[in-house]
Amino acid sequence: MKLAPREIEKLMLHNAGHLAQKRLARGLLLNYTEAVALIATQCNNLLKTTTLIFSHVTDLENGFEE
Repeated sequence: MKLAPREIEKLMLHNAGHLAQKRLARGLLLNYTEAVALIATQCNNLLKTTTLIFSHVTDLENGFEE
């Protein structure tokens, strides 16, 4: 499977964030790199969720205008 450099970076960030989340859940302290990966992953997930919610609300508003 061939991935674009941007896709590879997203995948690596997701994996690092997931690993950091698992380490944090076990009660281990995170180093700087793990903490940054966790924060970036959470921000990315929040952005995806917010975009989906905004898209849904926009669709609802467009339905009411007709």
